[in-house]
Formats: sequence, structure tokens, C-alpha cells
Amino acid sequence: METCKAVIDARVAKWGRDEKMRDYLRPKTIFNATNFANYVGELGATLVPSTSVEQGNPEGWREDQRFRGAK
Repeated sequence: METCKAVIDARVAKWGRDEKMRDYLRPKTIFNATNFANYVGELGATLVPSTSVEQGNPEGWREDQRFRGAK
């Protein structure tokens, strides 16, 4: 859930004042699988896709342990 919020906040910050891009501040654009993955990458996030959605991870993301503790 925090990743979703961060992506939304970043898109609003980037597109919110741009008349043309503001039209794309919609779920269809932001949560498109390819777009969302790119937006997460732009955040420098340490989250990666998880195959364990059925194991109690409703967002389908897990922390990448390689980056744990990295600054």
C-alpha cells in the first residue's frame, strides 16, 4: 500500500501542474502493469515483484533483501 501511495504522490508532483499530463492522473494510466513497474523504478524503490500474492501479500511486492540496510 505504501508503494502505491508513493507512486501516486510522485505522479501528482510530476504531472499535477502540467495541463496535458494532468489528464493521465487516473488509475488506468498509473496502475497499468508496465507503467506502474516503471514508476516504482523511478522511485528508486527496493521492492520487487513477488510470486507470493496468494501467500498474504495482496500488493504482489516484497522487499528485495539485497538492498536491506542500503542507503
